[in-house]
Amino acid sequence: MKTEWKFDASGNSLKLSFKELLGRSNLLWMLIKRDFISYYKQTVLGPLWILLQPLFSSLVFGIVFEKFGHFGNNGMPNTQYYLSGFIIWGFFTECITKTSSLFRDNMNLFGKVYFPRIIIPLGIIGSALIRLCLQLILLLIITVWLSLNGNTFMWGFHLLFIPLSIVMMAILSFGSGLIVAASTTRYRDLAFIITFGLQLLLFSTTVIYPASNLPEPYSIIVSLNPISVCVDLFRIGFGAPNTINFSGVISCSFFLILFPILGFTLFHKVEKNFIDTI
Repeated sequence: MKTEWKFDASGNSLKLSFKELLGRSNLLWMLIKRDFISYYKQTVLGPLWILLQPLFSSLVFGIVFEKFGHFGNNGMPNTQYYLSGFIIWGFFTECITKTSSLFRDNMNLFGKVYFPRIIIPLGIIGSALIRLCLQLILLLIITVWLSLNGNTFMWGFHLLFIPLSIVMMAILSFGSGLIVAASTTRYRDLAFIITFGLQLLLFSTTVIYPASNLPEPYSIIVSLNPISVCVDLFRIGFGAPNTINFSGVISCSFFLILFPILGFTLFHKVEKNFIDTI
């Protein structure tokens, strides 16, 4: 049976209600499926890269920072520490990178039909969440294996920090991605800067080392980074003996409110005439 889509140009993405988004849930799922399939199309290993990418990154950084940098891991096994960090970090970078070029990548689609443009970044987040869930299965398997081989892991309420940190990271990714996407329509150089900037941002977070190993004031700056807060909460969910940084949580909450509001505003302003700009 052939599916027919009817699009109406009378919508307003900034005022788009939750009910209207639900009415286009089939379109959202189609975009998620398209993004997930096309990402690994014509690759030899296909979706296996979903698991291999964080494993390779964890292996390389684990060797470099443990053997040469002598950084600690806050009492977590090395494999679990680096893998958990790169899984949640990979989710963030994928969302930012793909969202930053959504206007350019979907220009032909936008020029042919009308639909709420905000569905495209939502589809990107949804596709990244699927990959994240597959990587979480790998991390859970490794966690169970480590617990069966002498490493203590307590199953308790701290597991709730796993979905909480993922939701927080998704909101940060979504909001900041909209800001970058809106900015790159006029200043295309930002698309190149964002790639380089993410590489630098990695070293200003707790993905590869704990903030406690840094001297002040660098440890304070890193611990207040909203990305670091999400990474630390994610690791607490997997049993890291960290204490919750309430100052960092307050700082992160500010960005969780600011980025989506600013992102929605800029995105709505740009989507009206971005085709003329690009």
